[in-house]
Amino acid sequence: MSNMEVKAMVFEEITPIIDDILGTDQEEKMGHIPDESSELGFVLVKESRIVGGITGKMNFNRCHVSGLGIKKEFRGAGYGKILMERVEKEAVKLGAKIMTISTQDFQARELYEKLGYTVFGQLEDCPFDGTTKFYLSKRVDG
Repeated sequence: MSNMEVKAMVFEEITPIIDDILGTDQEEKMGHIPDESSELGFVLVKESRIVGGITGKMNFNRCHVSGLGIKKEFRGAGYGKILMERVEKEAVKLGAKIMTISTQDFQARELYEKLGYTVFGQLEDCPFDGTTKFYLSKRVDG
């Protein structure tokens, strides 16, 4: 161990190295390396105006909703539900069995719970003091 050192490396340079190491482990466990390149994105258009959007990314049998935003004047009209249902439907077509999302205590936790998501974790004082970040999931495989 005395001949070892920890060296700084640029994020973009280390990422492919780590991906290769983890990919080898995944291939040994699963027999193949799954295609994780599926990214989902939808916008909701009303009267030729974009009023909201949603993004998600597949990771094995999970789709993580990475962003959902509805313009303030259109909140409470069910548009978030429409976008969530659309991304879930597409994710299932791509093989998703689990959906995940994170939200702040001042955001849309109630919406996600109404759609069947349950909290599986939380971090207090994250991303800043006085707020809580919640992590939610939902099974979509039947």
